[in-house]
Amino acid sequence: MGEGTQERSLAHKATWGYLWNQGFRLIQFGLGFVLTIIIARYLGPQLQGDYATITSYGFLLILIITLGFDDTLNRYTAKHSSEIGVIKGIFFHMLRWRLVIAMGAGLFLFILSPQISAVFARPYLSFYFRLTVPVVFITVVSSLFENLFVGRLKMKALTIVRLFGSGLNLALVFYLLYLGYGITAIMLVTFGVSAISFCVLVYLSQRELAGLLKSLPMKPVYIFSMSLWLNNGINFILSKQIDILFLSIFALPSDKIAFYHIGVGLAVSLNMLLYSGLFGVSLAALSEAYAKGGYELLRRGWSTIIKLGLVLSVPAFAFLIFNADVLITRFYGEDYTPSIILFQVFSYIVIFMRILGGGVHITTLYAVGRERLALILRAISGGFNIVLALILIPFYGVWGALYATALATVLVISLELFFTRRIIQGKFPLSFTLKVLAAVAVGLIPSFILPSGSFLWFFIRGIAFLLIFGSLVYLAKPLEESDLGLLDKAFPKMHRFFALFSR
Repeated sequence: MGEGTQERSLAHKATWGYLWNQGFRLIQFGLGFVLTIIIARYLGPQLQGDYATITSYGFLLILIITLGFDDTLNRYTAKHSSEIGVIKGIFFHMLRWRLVIAMGAGLFLFILSPQISAVFARPYLSFYFRLTVPVVFITVVSSLFENLFVGRLKMKALTIVRLFGSGLNLALVFYLLYLGYGITAIMLVTFGVSAISFCVLVYLSQRELAGLLKSLPMKPVYIFSMSLWLNNGINFILSKQIDILFLSIFALPSDKIAFYHIGVGLAVSLNMLLYSGLFGVSLAALSEAYAKGGYELLRRGWSTIIKLGLVLSVPAFAFLIFNADVLITRFYGEDYTPSIILFQVFSYIVIFMRILGGGVHITTLYAVGRERLALILRAISGGFNIVLALILIPFYGVWGALYATALATVLVISLELFFTRRIIQGKFPLSFTLKVLAAVAVGLIPSFILPSGSFLWFFIRGIAFLLIFGSLVYLAKPLEESDLGLLDKAFPKMHRFFALFSR
């Protein structure tokens, strides 16, 4: 197969994998957004803050147990995309260890739940911490099967299973909260739906694991996994979940934690909606690009993903910053008004992160086997975040957590951009970035002129923004010939549309 054919095949698989993943993210975000509204309104700020602490603790358990297996399976499945037997060998080896680790750690944490809840200054949550253990167990086992599909860029079946689970979970949680049940009902429903989805994935995976099992030296695989695990731990230190756990440890009131959870959590969810569909397949795509086309194809993929991430995220966040009052108070209720300013400030952080290409650089470092460098850079920023959080939270509360996360995020992305450019000799798309930002700035003018406070004016402002932004991007034509070439290979029937935005 020639280089052009390989590039076309890779672009086609990666793009359609992204579309299925992103399509799922769009619908999942809608379902998840409705779910958070239902939970916030039925629980209220006090119980919502406790629930945020419980879920953040759950994320911590997932981090402890996974050991980086999921992303490793993603990468090695893509790397050995034509060797089903090797993929099967890696998968079952990891599955055995996942079951052993999950059962052992789960039992240990179940027994120590009273002591752990006391550390978080909320002894009354001991029961819920114990209930978290089986939820986490089914989640981490199921995630290994999910990443098998992601690594093979087979997103259609996985998307359908995920959507079914999300829809069923939403319906059951709403019904039980409506009947007056609380946090316990939410957690039991989560476990039950996850178990059903897991069974479906096990059945579907038989097709992806057909054939004879072939052994592969696992030492390099587990070394890579440990690097990813340590890096994921550092990412957790830079996340909203560690902020919530620190806020709990410092015994901040539960309603304050709820405001932080809603404001910052909404921004994080929007970022995931707009970008994580792309990020979910980018590791597999860039790994395959490097394997088949070396640095040349990798540079092109790196630049294209930066541009896509910018266009997908920055315009939306810029618009929502100036319309956050409608978004939060109309959906979550007036009780969550303090969340507005937290959402706005964190959205500025997301915009800056996307401008610098955040998320793309570390994926690129993984693709070229420089995970140790990625780990060091994240470790520096993670340690910086912890130190700042311990200093600032006792004095500034939720704002201390936000300031610490913001400064650490800017530091890590700046470092990753610097080293990634040096390694792959990539050219940062500065001209593209400036053109898009200029179009965003002009498109925001109606948000300063038109009235606000209602859904009607929210949508009118949004339509005006899209019309102005789209027109200016058309006039600026920020796409380059190389971008158009890659897009043509992925979407051969949409050449005319992409050509409108290319010089």
